[in-house]
Amino acid sequence: NDAGTDYDFRVESNGNDHALFVNGGFNTVGIGNPTYSANHQLHILASNATPNASLLLQSDDTANATSTLKMFARDGSNNNKVTTLVNSAGSLIFGTNNGTETMRLNSTGLGIGETSPAQKIHLRTSGVNTGARLQVAGGSGRAYDILSTTDGSLTITDANASTERLRIDSQGRVSVGTTTAAKFEINH
Repeated sequence: NDAGTDYDFRVESNGNDHALFVNGGFNTVGIGNPTYSANHQLHILASNATPNASLLLQSDDTANATSTLKMFARDGSNNNKVTTLVNSAGSLIFGTNNGTETMRLNSTGLGIGETSPAQKIHLRTSGVNTGARLQVAGGSGRAYDILSTTDGSLTITDANASTERLRIDSQGRVSVGTTTAAKFEINH
């Protein structure tokens, strides 16, 4: 189509006159979708006979089997922002910008900053003065940070007030509402 005319392309199947439909006017593709969407570049619609719509990415390389789905978006500076989803060795790997892995889901758990999660949720950070941090917040309530610090302490901080509420230091001493750590004993 050298003239640049908006031509449509259609492949029919038994009972579906738009099994594959390329709309030249909207620059969209519909699969199994007779009422293709002009709002989506690719629209897959499963028929009643096969109710699960799916997209299969498969590698037949048995030594290095990996399938990758990359999603690009441009920011205001026209820079690519990349989200990557890779299925590798039974793991779903999520990454951003330049393929940097940010999260991994496998049969053991979810690793955020951790490529081999040992628990259901495993957080890890790297860097000189950083610790692993989890923020817990509810609706309109207060937010609390649970932080594993670089000095080996575990802290709970009121994120709204930027105030540490509890600390367990690397020696097992506990401080509540104070910065002075003390041995904490409960006998019953």
